Amino acid sequence: MIPRLALVNFLLSMVETPGISASDTLLAVTTASFDISILEFLLPLVCGAKIVIATAEQSSDASELQRLLAQHSVTVMQATPTTWRMLIESEWEGNSGLRIFCGGEAITADLARQLLPRCRELWNMYGPTETTIWSSTERLTLPTTSPSVFRLRTPGSTFWMRIAIRSLHRCLENSGLVARAWRADISSARN
Repeated sequence: MIPRLALVNFLLSMVETPGISASDTLLAVTTASFDISILEFLLPLVCGAKIVIATAEQSSDASELQRLLAQHSVTVMQATPTTWRMLIESEWEGNSGLRIFCGGEAITADLARQLLPRCRELWNMYGPTETTIWSSTERLTLPTTSPSVFRLRTPGSTFWMRIAIRSLHRCLENSGLVARAWRADISSARN
């Protein structure tokens, strides 16, 4: 179970980084059974932003998503790489005012390169199951390889995480060990 304090900490951290304000409109496309939908439903309420909630049918239809993005002048949308690929494959031109939150699956460098010219900002989101939704965020700018570095949510956040990444440590590569993450904070799930 995720404690209420962990959710409040998460939402307040996300208001700061990657940021959302009362002038934003967020298009919610995630099914309510997926934990990342909590960001879509609650984050706009925390700061007074507008929420546009897509139906399940609209969320899986690229032309409907394009229509909703344009009709409601959406400034923030969170989705998985699969959804962003679907939009690109439908010849979506993007929106220079849109801030993209991408997570739930690994984002490839190729996808990041295709998204960057179609948006104002591109954010890679990561969070293991046992933390509150996203544990880290990283703004992507000019990727040359798959994103592999994650930073803390925000300065002053009560969250901390150290990640050892195999590509950064030759000893891990040579030993065959997998990357590990250590966590101990209020954003962790409790039994």
